[in-house]
Amino acid sequence: LTLPLGQLATSKVAGTFQFTGNHIVFDRDLPPLEQANGRFEFTESAVRAPNVTGVFLGGPVSMTASTQRDSTLRATLQGRVNADNVRKAGGPAWMQNLRGATDWRGVLTLRKKLPDLVIESNLQGIASTLPAPFSKTAADTIPLRIERRFVNAQQDRLLFAYGDIVRAELARRNDGKQTTVERGAVRLGGGEVGELDRPGVWVRGALKRFDFDEWLAFRRTGEGDTGFAI
Repeated sequence: LTLPLGQLATSKVAGTFQFTGNHIVFDRDLPPLEQANGRFEFTESAVRAPNVTGVFLGGPVSMTASTQRDSTLRATLQGRVNADNVRKAGGPAWMQNLRGATDWRGVLTLRKKLPDLVIESNLQGIASTLPAPFSKTAADTIPLRIERRFVNAQQDRLLFAYGDIVRAELARRNDGKQTTVERGAVRLGGGEVGELDRPGVWVRGALKRFDFDEWLAFRRTGEGDTGFAI
């Protein structure tokens, strides 16, 4: 710590904070980083976390983070997730149809205390017995991308892409108690989602194979309970 008398605006600060077995919460809507180990290096103008390890969604994860020139904090993450661990941690019932584990990577950008998040995986290692077109073997690779981007403190955009099978974008509002989808678009098959120019969630596109009877049976088992009527 350097505090030049008469020129406090030019003060310098440098330090390191070491932590072991910590619990880091990025946002109330995101699972915490548990059993976190690493260190923060900080100055009067920047923060770095060169090598943080921990557990995220029941699987190992490593993270590096640093402040950027625009004053945002950018963290890159790499980890491995097990479908059973996610289900046991409170995942939806339909995850009973998933087995195995896969690698994933992500980028977390903290801007004005709002965390934008992108997660990507090729899903190799995950087997799915969900009805077509979401069934796959563990050897299959299908690119998955999930992105949440804040518009402001009360509004965000949620984007989802599963190969060339489905793309979706939802415009959501959070009033502090619950999150409501105001507008949304789902694109089946290839093509862009399109503009979210009307209230409600609109579904467009075409699929090579869709067995409605399989989805009705899946719904009746209770594993497909999403809160929407079919």
